[in-house]
Amino acid sequence: MPPLMRPVYSSGITAVGHDPETNELHVTWSGGRTSVYQNVPPEVAHQTANSWSVGKAMNVIKADPEQFPHRYLDGSDAS
Repeated sequence: MPPLMRPVYSSGITAVGHDPETNELHVTWSGGRTSVYQNVPPEVAHQTANSWSVGKAMNVIKADPEQFPHRYLDGSDAS
């Protein structure tokens, strides 16, 4: 079950949510698709969701796919 999603102010992202039990960060993009990033500690998720630029904060996570593997919520591979 996805975590509670919190709306964010961003042109490319509509909401984020973090599951502290699995350390998964869920990101819903403005196009409607939801990405799931693994191994995201709660403090990184909190900083991302509360960043002045959520998109720039997400770029840091997206830039390190080895540390933060990515998939789409529908199960498809992100590559």
